[in-house]
Amino acid sequence: MSEENQPDLGSWKLPGREFFTPLNVIVIIACCIPMFITGAMLQRGAKPPRALKPVPSFNLTDQRGEQVTNNSLKGKVWVGSFLFTHCPDVCPRSLQRLKGVKGWLEEKRPEFLNGFRFVGISLDAKGDSVETVESFLKAQGHKSKQWDYLMSPKSLHPLMRDGFLLGVREGNAGLAAAHTDRVVLVGKYGQIRGYYDLSANETIAQLNGHIDLLMKEPPQP
Repeated sequence: MSEENQPDLGSWKLPGREFFTPLNVIVIIACCIPMFITGAMLQRGAKPPRALKPVPSFNLTDQRGEQVTNNSLKGKVWVGSFLFTHCPDVCPRSLQRLKGVKGWLEEKRPEFLNGFRFVGISLDAKGDSVETVESFLKAQGHKSKQWDYLMSPKSLHPLMRDGFLLGVREGNAGLAAAHTDRVVLVGKYGQIRGYYDLSANETIAQLNGHIDLLMKEPPQP
């Protein structure tokens, strides 16, 4: 091919050999596996998960200073997770796994993005703030606009434990000494439709598939 006929690739360049480190390859494969499993699951004609219980009532403030309630989220499908911004292990790991969900939506179902939310519920009434939330989400590869990170001056451990039925053990100063990395999926009608352990690719694929099915449900009458 003559030089003048070569395609214009703009500023994009093929990744160099240094990009394909063992760690990068493992991360790429780990992100792709749930996508393949999700596609296979949807091709088998999976049905939406049944409603387990209504979402508990809450009225909290997000990182933009806006009020968010269980009722204001009706009409949207959302994934709820319990987090705190200086968590050393569980929370960053959870957000990294949720990047796979975000990537699947952006690549396979971009039309769903306006009707879908990530909802983080703070486990640190004193340490989480607008500034820490913004930097925490960005550091884990998420955009703040895709999230409602809900905070309160009071401990939200009872909401996690008694409302969402997820385990948490309280430590000193109201912090979570131990908590689960499971997330909850809520449908358009304000009902919990499933719990998902983010440690397994198969479970993340199931979460992707259930989001797909719930997004296709008709609006609430």
